[in-house]
Amino acid sequence: MLDLPTLVAAISLVETGDNDLAVGKHGERSRFQIIERVWNHHTHLTHRIHAKNPRVSVLITLDHIDKCIIPYLASHEQPITPFTVAGCWNGGCWGFTQLDWGRDYAERVANTYVKLTNERALQAKREVLSRVRVNRENSNRPPTKSANNRAVSRQKSEHNRGPSPRRLPKPSRVQMELFR
Repeated sequence: MLDLPTLVAAISLVETGDNDLAVGKHGERSRFQIIERVWNHHTHLTHRIHAKNPRVSVLITLDHIDKCIIPYLASHEQPITPFTVAGCWNGGCWGFTQLDWGRDYAERVANTYVKLTNERALQAKREVLSRVRVNRENSNRPPTKSANNRAVSRQKSEHNRGPSPRRLPKPSRVQMELFR
């Protein structure tokens, strides 16, 4: 399964090294080097002004990949891989699939994608191991009296006040990755 946040991060690294202020020789802007025509296809925001905002440019990039590149690849029976998506991003879908435009670029993005995926998997493994160590240390300790008292007083106060106000749901892992 294609991890879009990791793919978008790889495209950003290869395109500009995460430089939000980059401007290409054909007027491409943002860390993703989005041309104005593609930008205007996905939003009414001004390309020249808003492309500097990484949150906006990430959303435009994801929208373009999700609504244009992936459907094109699927309709032309092409595999949906970091290589093919990156090739379409760089050389245009038709140019990449028919004329082999952007092959070198696509290889660099695919290699960066693999590297980022491996780094994130290693980081996730470290986090799990650290949680296991903390849980083992905490399981050997008897519960403190103050912790029990806090739990009881919390239950009493919730009973007296009624249900707590509705909280916003936690952001998904994808949302967290996008705005890190």
